[in-house]
Amino acid sequence: MEREMNQVFKSEQEYSDYMDERDKEKEKEVIKNITPEIEMNIIIKLYNKKQISLESAASNLNMTVPEFEELLKQQRKSA
Repeated sequence: MEREMNQVFKSEQEYSDYMDERDKEKEKEVIKNITPEIEMNIIIKLYNKKQISLESAASNLNMTVPEFEELLKQQRKSA
């Protein structure tokens, strides 16, 4: 933040490159903080909204389709 305030950029491209790099670092930090439970919840939400297939959802969680279907049943019971 301090660098941003004191930084003088020679061009718009230089500023754009700096901001892109900063955004990439923030993205890495967010990704690092995603727990397996959060990942599972995201994948289930994507599946429920029909944005990914049953097979893709199961694959992303390293499960078989029947295992994923059982997980969905358990989620619905606890909801």
